[in-house]
Amino acid sequence: MKRELVHIEILRVIAICFVVFNHTWTSGFMLYSAVGRSYRYYYPLVFLSILCKIAVPVFFMISGALLLGREESYRELYAKRVARMLFVLILFSFVEYCYKLAMGAGSVGAAVRAVMDGFHPADFLRGIYSEEQAAAYWYLYAYLAFLVMLPLLRKMVRMMRAEDYRYLAILQLVIVGVLPILEYLLWGGQGMLQSDFSIVLVTTDCVFYALMGYAMEHVLDKRRYTGRNALLLTAVGILAIVICCILTTDRMQLTGEKTAEVFHNSLIALPACAVYFTAKFLCGKYRLPGIIRRAAAEIGSTVFGIMLLEDILRKELAGIFESLKPTFGIFPACVVWVAAVVASGAVLTWLLKRIPGVKRLL
Repeated sequence: MKRELVHIEILRVIAICFVVFNHTWTSGFMLYSAVGRSYRYYYPLVFLSILCKIAVPVFFMISGALLLGREESYRELYAKRVARMLFVLILFSFVEYCYKLAMGAGSVGAAVRAVMDGFHPADFLRGIYSEEQAAAYWYLYAYLAFLVMLPLLRKMVRMMRAEDYRYLAILQLVIVGVLPILEYLLWGGQGMLQSDFSIVLVTTDCVFYALMGYAMEHVLDKRRYTGRNALLLTAVGILAIVICCILTTDRMQLTGEKTAEVFHNSLIALPACAVYFTAKFLCGKYRLPGIIRRAAAEIGSTVFGIMLLEDILRKELAGIFESLKPTFGIFPACVVWVAAVVASGAVLTWLLKRIPGVKRLL
């Protein structure tokens, strides 16, 4: 694997772990809401809950870094990328649909009968048109939107300069981050910016973060990648999360809302960019041992498959969490559960990719 791509694979692995953790709800992701402020580790749990939200921004940043600089005709784009993603969406939505129909069946035969009796093609097609079949599948719809816009975004980045990306980043910070926070502090969230004042380039994640990923990979001067800047960005990212932790806690007290996550994404661009920058800096400055680089490449290559399978695996492996919880506690049990989902998903994806034709999908 090329040295300059090591950080991409490492970022993929980090992001998929956070995606799985994000779907553990009150067993991990929203555990802070279940234990309450009197719990000794309440604030670390809130911090982690917000930190894990960098997952999707990082995925879009990777997509922007890898795809925005390429040249493809419309025909190539739709034949190679859009068609593949549509097929994956339909195929794995079908798997999820059948899994939900078969859940609770006591035997293989009963599961097959449940699927045969419950499957309605019209309902299935209408369902995937209007809503995702699994928690992570919304990303497929967003990614499809990104692919459809790729030709236009590619033309745009060819004309943009470093100062344009800085302007875009400042706009996003103000519109998505600062203004909602001020609205809450001034009016308790009752006053909101007029909805027609919408800046699509900064409010649409699949566009904004893709552009940021391209900028950090191809536009930002390599001399900017220093240890000092990495520490500075990390400090800013941590501060952003701390601010959101305080606001989240305050909102829970003010509204009584136990699962408040209104501010989880407000300033998430800052830690997301900090993580991307730091990973690129470290992997560029230090040559990781071969075994780590190969492991990152192998696991990174299975991340898409893990995302497609994680909903089923998370439910099927929930027994690990339940069995460990009484002995080790909720959070440690959740960490093992997430690790088991990622590991089993990686192995299963690796096996599936050995099937002719499947490798191109996953």
